Parts: sequence; C-alpha cells; structure tokens
Amino acid sequence: MTHIDPHELWPEAVVKTTCFDMDQLRPYVVFFGGWALHLLSPPKHTERKPAHDHDNAGVYVPERLLEAVQALLTVLGYTEDKNKAEGFFFHHSKKMDGTLIVLDVFVGDPPTLVLPGGVKVVNPEVLVDLCGGDESWGMTAVTKLLENGETIENIIGNGYLTNSPDEAWYLCTKCGWSGQFPHVPDFSIPHASKQAICGRCCYTVFDMGALRYQSKAQQHEELRTFMDFLHKESVEEAVLEADIVGAALKAARNKGQTKGFQETYGNKKK
Repeated sequence: MTHIDPHELWPEAVVKTTCFDMDQLRPYVVFFGGWALHLLSPPKHTERKPAHDHDNAGVYVPERLLEAVQALLTVLGYTEDKNKAEGFFFHHSKKMDGTLIVLDVFVGDPPTLVLPGGVKVVNPEVLVDLCGGDESWGMTAVTKLLENGETIENIIGNGYLTNSPDEAWYLCTKCGWSGQFPHVPDFSIPHASKQAICGRCCYTVFDMGALRYQSKAQQHEELRTFMDFLHKESVEEAVLEADIVGAALKAARNKGQTKGFQETYGNKKK
C-alpha cells in the first residue's frame, strides 16, 4: 500500500457521494472492500484516507437482481467498462471531485453479515480472504481482531478499524479524551512544550503505546487481573507487578494519584 499521510482526509464530496450511492444500493447488494470497512467502522468516524477506500469498492449481486442494479448504477452516474467485463464480473466507475470512484460488481451470494439497519456486508472472516492484499487500517484491524479471537459481533463498530497500527494511543488524564492524533505544539516557538497536548483542554497527554488489537474478552481478562492487584499498598506497586498501565492509570486517577504518573510510566507500552 502506497504510504498515505495519516492526517489526509477523503474529500467531503467523495464521502457524501459514496455514502449516498451505498444507501441506494443497500437493498440489493452485499458490500465488500472499502465500503464494507466503512460500514463496519464506528458511526460518524473521521474519514482518514488510510482507514479504508472510498474510491475502490465492490458489491455482490444475486443474478436475479443484476439487471436492476446495473440500471441503478447508470442512474447514479456510473459507466460500465465493457472491456473489463468477464463472466459474472462487471467494472463500473465515475469521477467525483477529481477522484475516480471504481465499483466492481460480482454476481454471487457470499456469506453475509447483516448490520444494524439491514445493510449487508461480506462476513468479516471471508472479507479477510477476499481482500488479502488490502493493507488499510480497517483491514489490518479486522485481521488482527479475528486472530485474537474477537467475535464478529464485537467487530461491528469497533474503534480499531479507524485507527493506525503505526501510531501511539494517547490519553488525557484531565478531561478523559483519548485518541491517536493529539495537538502537536509549534516547536519553533521559544519555550514551547515539546510534548503532545490534548486538543480539547490543552493538558499534556499520556502515551499509552501502540495498538494491541485486543478482543473484548482479552480486555476484560486484563482488567480482572489488575483488579486482583488492587489490594497492593499503592497503584505503582500494582503496575510493576501486573504491567497494565491503562487500568492502573484509571485507578490512579480515581485515587487522585496521577501526579508524576506520566513521568514514571510514559514510555511503557499500553
């Protein structure tokens, strides 16, 4: 996958167009590729380009609905490339805001996952096999979550799908904000802070380390393990033995012991 700036967003016109097209197609098709990842991601997520494609997607259509779907695509402004049609595969595209949106149509009935609202996507376990060369954040997350034993139910709306595997996760211990892209101060300003800060309250954020793609069950087990250590004399002692910085930070915050916590554990992995 060509490197894409993690801060680069899809043009608003492209997102609005593809989301509108998905709404028109949803009663007739099963989505896979970039649009499936978009639908599996949390609602109202930030449309960062590396997370999933909006310009390259695919749908499965039952043979009985193929003619109707192709007619609908024509109404939506897609043009079929007859030279790329082969058997039960059809290639459609249109331009929007300087972006070429490609939609591949396959005739078939793949294993399907029905999402809230009735929209259908290819079952994530099958999606991983179909899109094996996809290195987007979304596909990386689905692959690793399945490897870690996550259930299909918990992949739907999972925040990992819109987060970078190459960026650290940050937590603000003052207002509770968490995410991967805190505010980076202008280092050219004399005496400016050299640490990332919360974009909401401007408080220094805590580096939680790289994503681990834990399943919900793994997260709960880790929290239960940490709770077993809360009888220790201090949160710091529990951290050293349990090595669960995220849970320890929450406990420290509840106990009013966050002073100096970042300096002590700031370089530890999440």
